[in-house]
This record gives sequence, structure tokens and C-alpha cells, in this order.
Amino acid sequence: MLSESQVRSVALFFLYAVLDEHAALPIADKTSGILRSKLSRVAEESTDAKRILISTCKTQFEKIKKSLSRGTMSMTLSNAFVLPDDVSLAAWVRFQKESPDDELLTVIFSRIMGFTEYDIAEAFEVSEGTATYRLGRGLRRLGEIQRGMHRGVV
Repeated sequence: MLSESQVRSVALFFLYAVLDEHAALPIADKTSGILRSKLSRVAEESTDAKRILISTCKTQFEKIKKSLSRGTMSMTLSNAFVLPDDVSLAAWVRFQKESPDDELLTVIFSRIMGFTEYDIAEAFEVSEGTATYRLGRGLRRLGEIQRGMHRGVV
């Protein structure tokens, strides 16, 4: 069974991966439907459930990524999620545009959704070291973008 928290995780993944709520919400809904059948007999917090959720989100992202306009944001942020007034997604928009998929997805799954490098490695079918390397590269790239924006380098 797909829990409410898992449905929220799927929606959050696609909002950050796509940055367009009109595109993200239908694909999140479709992915949730796929996950309902895949997770029907798997315990919610099990490693299998985490692997299935991550790999299904990744597969669905790969199916739609060619139709995405990366580096732009089309979200009202009113219903999807609320950010504090002093938080800007400008660095994330640039990171989403410039990063390879493996780094983008690894950062989303790890830092936004809270999965471990082990969970990500299992789902991506790579070593834990590879997942850690991708996460490190992605976080360095995001940090460089953020620092450049603070210095006025765009």
C-alpha cells in the first residue's frame, strides 16, 4: 500500500526535478498509481520499498525529461509548498539546468527526500561509493552556483 507520506515524497521529487507544477503533478499522480501496485505487499519503511520508490521515480523522470524545459521555473508555490520569504530557488533553478541527471536526482533523493546513499545506490544499481561521489559532486556544484550568485556572478 502507498502511504500518504510516500505520495508526498513522489510529488516533492517531481516538483524539484521538473520545476513546473503543471507538468510535475500529473506525472507524480501517474507514478503514485504505478507505486500503488508495486508496493502493495511491501512494508513502507523496508529497503525494498525505498528502492522501488526511488527507481520508479527515476524511471518516470527519464520518460519525461526530453519534454522538459530545464532551467526555468513555473510554479505558484502557493499550494505546492511554501518557502520562507528569505529563501530563493534561483540557485536550484540553475543547478537543475546545468547538472547531469545522476547528480540532480541524487541530490533530490538525498538532501530533499532524506534517503541514504545506500538506498540510492540500491535503486540506481550502482555502488554506494558511486552514489556518494554523485552526491558530493552535485552538492559542490550547487554550492558554487549559490556562492556565485551571492558574489553577483551569474
